[in-house]
Amino acid sequence: MLEKINSIANNFVKALQEEFIEQGHNASGRGVASIRSESEISGKDLNVKIFGLDYLQFVNDGRKAGSMPPVDAIREWVEIKGIASGKEADSAAWAIATAIKREGSPTAGAYDHTNNGRRTQFIEHTMNEHLDRIVNQLRRALIEM
Repeated sequence: MLEKINSIANNFVKALQEEFIEQGHNASGRGVASIRSESEISGKDLNVKIFGLDYLQFVNDGRKAGSMPPVDAIREWVEIKGIASGKEADSAAWAIATAIKREGSPTAGAYDHTNNGRRTQFIEHTMNEHLDRIVNQLRRALIEM
């Protein structure tokens, strides 16, 4: 039973990872690699947990205008994406961070990095797209117990 639940959870993780990549969030590979699941059965309770790095919350939800995002993380992204390096990366990161502070995120320019037109809500989109299938798979797994 737990093996079947793990398989269902792992398929959902793969779908989350695919949407994350399609939205253009896979610069370093750390975010997508951090998305994982754990399943357990405790008595009559079935628990499936999905984990990821903390910053995925900002990727999923976006960021309101008004506060400065972490410039060092943006600088790393600038270098990974090959946008700039050295002092130019510092300047580019500062400009991007300032735009995020002013506009929030995603910024208008962020949509240049998406393959599916979306830049937020990768969790909700994936859940809505796969929920019926997941529920049916879980229902079948429980019946087969």
